[in-house]
Amino acid sequence: MTSANDRDLTYLLDDLRATTLGVCSIVHASTDGICRHFSGLTREAAEREAALASSMRASAMQVPTESIIDEPVTDLTYLNFEVVGSKAGLHAMLTQPADRGLLLAVADDRCPPLVLAKTLKQLGNRVASWWKTDPLNGTTSLAR
Repeated sequence: MTSANDRDLTYLLDDLRATTLGVCSIVHASTDGICRHFSGLTREAAEREAALASSMRASAMQVPTESIIDEPVTDLTYLNFEVVGSKAGLHAMLTQPADRGLLLAVADDRCPPLVLAKTLKQLGNRVASWWKTDPLNGTTSLAR
């Protein structure tokens, strides 16, 4: 049986911050806004960002993509945006690497969006594996 410590991905988030110049914080959350792991911010701030990630995902899923492309988009790939009012040139990127999992990273202008997307993709592969072995995988969620 897998213990909770074996399932802690915080070290992966810490590693991404340490090896990717400009990444300030990263949160791994469920699609219903529950913070699973975080790096670079306090627990309270991570819980707020997890809730924000969930609401941003919900908003992004409602964009009428049919008017832009021929087929509707059903999965969120990457959502990148600037942090309004930020003096440090911050931007955030949201991705959904697993059916029930989200990653929200905040970076400054030393980390271009393409670099952040590539590092989130690598982290997302590990996060997707985490969700596949989630002991609560059979439970239902309001925001799947």
